Amino acid sequence: MTLVIDHLRALQHEGGDGPELWQAAWDRAIDLLAQLWPDATLGWDGDAKANGGAGLAAGLYLVARERDTTPADVTRDDIQALIADSHDLAIVDRWATRLRALGHDPEDPDDPIAIRWRHLRWDMDYLPDHLWEAALQDISMSATRPALIDGLQTVLADNRLQF
Repeated sequence: MTLVIDHLRALQHEGGDGPELWQAAWDRAIDLLAQLWPDATLGWDGDAKANGGAGLAAGLYLVARERDTTPADVTRDDIQALIADSHDLAIVDRWATRLRALGHDPEDPDDPIAIRWRHLRWDMDYLPDHLWEAALQDISMSATRPALIDGLQTVLADNRLQF
């Protein structure tokens, strides 16, 4: 069975390495989660943990880039604020708007940040019929809510995670 941390390391380089700050955000997310879940495997709750790790990396990148700082300077409260106080689709739209403001086209097939974003943003309730088959094979779309939100809620529910 694949370890969540190993899966996250593979996702880190999906679509290429991307900017240095993107890699630093992934390194930070993996370091934080490896302390919590060194033996967690993909599967029922492992998929949510993997999505949460990817969402954490994306959130660390987003906040660090907006503030012109490092992922190590981003706090748990900063990440929690990224998914607070809105309906799921409003959260997804807000993230997409912020990524565009940073120069990322969420549909760019060559941008590693956009590639990961497309996996995190899915909402099964709004998924077109022709994508259901692919959705059933993609761990990031196994829930009825965006993988970003389910995943980050899973990560942030673990109170041992402090940063």
